[in-house]
Amino acid sequence: MQRSHLIICALLLGLAGGLVYLLGRGLGKSRIPHPLIGKPAPSIEQADWLQSTAELAQGQAVILNFWASWCMACRQESFLLERMWQRHRDKLAVVGLAVHDKHRDARVFADRYGKNYPLALDVAGKIGIDYGLTGVPETFIIDRQGVVRFHTTGEVSQEFLRQALNL
Repeated sequence: MQRSHLIICALLLGLAGGLVYLLGRGLGKSRIPHPLIGKPAPSIEQADWLQSTAELAQGQAVILNFWASWCMACRQESFLLERMWQRHRDKLAVVGLAVHDKHRDARVFADRYGKNYPLALDVAGKIGIDYGLTGVPETFIIDRQGVVRFHTTGEVSQEFLRQALNL
């Protein structure tokens, strides 16, 4: 009798574990599009600019990357974003927007990790709210007409950028 209870418990635990795994995997791969996709991008004009906005030209596609100096994944992706900006700056703008950060910490981070593209701080957190930010890093691709076309959470990949920008 005890052995049958052990077998039933083991089966139930295995079934529960499998359901938890499938649920977690399904939630992590959610394909629900961001609500801003296909809509005009909220303004970032009220940002506190750390570096000149002279690089921003009307009619360019924009990679808008939300980051923070305390974010480990932001360190990894900073080199990719810098390289993308250096190679394609005639076609697109890269803008880094630090959130939940201090001016000094963001400046030190930018210097240490080679961020030379336009950078700004979202001091009040309003821009992050306007974009529905869920954390950092988070990246939006905005087309030449100012419409949000793509969005990704977590560390941005070269593959995502190539597909989103058709490079």
